[in-house]
Amino acid sequence: MMIACSHHALHSSNNLYKKDFEYLYGVGYGKKLNIAKENAIKDLITNLQVSVKFTSQNTTMQNNQSLETIGNASTFLESSFNNLTGVEIDDVRHEKNNITVRVKIAKTILQAQIMQKVQNAQDFLESSTNKCGSPSFKEFKKFQAAFKEWQNNISLLQSLTKNSYEIQTQQYASMIAHNPNYNLVIDFKSISQYQQEIANILTTELNKFITINKAAKNTVHVQIIQDKEIHLYFTFNNCKGEIEHSLHINTYMPESSLSDANNKTRLGAIIYKNILDSL
Repeated sequence: MMIACSHHALHSSNNLYKKDFEYLYGVGYGKKLNIAKENAIKDLITNLQVSVKFTSQNTTMQNNQSLETIGNASTFLESSFNNLTGVEIDDVRHEKNNITVRVKIAKTILQAQIMQKVQNAQDFLESSTNKCGSPSFKEFKKFQAAFKEWQNNISLLQSLTKNSYEIQTQQYASMIAHNPNYNLVIDFKSISQYQQEIANILTTELNKFITINKAAKNTVHVQIIQDKEIHLYFTFNNCKGEIEHSLHINTYMPESSLSDANNKTRLGAIIYKNILDSL
């Protein structure tokens, strides 16, 4: 709210914000010129692409015979656009102990930078799916992030150019909505009274990262060795049988410890954390 009010005041009284068909502007303040310029660039970037996070907290208090609820809300502005080049100082004003800086960037330069970001993200999306038609287990999180950045920059480009970009997003959108499909093959090196429970725990944790599907062309093979401690060896293969990721987990847990229910929960946590860390 304070940011919004401040911007309105600047526009009406000091006329620091300008309307221009060729440039975009940002205004910043500081005790020193470099600080004011840095804040102006942040302002420009924030005006380009902003995601708003809103948090609220309600407190209920007793007032005589009635209850009153007091609300407290905070808004945080975050920009996902960085590494901006081609920014120029357009105006500098010295007022008392503060310096006000207005910066600008040509829309053509900005459009070129955004277009490059769109192309980079698109190249990654295509390279991640050109072999098997979907992203791998190893690249799935990066794929989701690249898709989000791709969509955001396309929207930003459309707002700047007023042009419509006919880019098909439905196929990629369906891919990020579901974890990648893998056929799971579990191989126990020795017979164990706990092997079914180990398999169930393993399957539960893997389901947080992949969709287990017997018909899938991708395969994850897990070799389980019960020696003094339980060891798990993962090999993720793509649709062509090529290894795309491998992982060894030493649980540091003897098989006999699984007689305790708490240790079964601990085994699941160990498997989950090691898979997550490997990504």
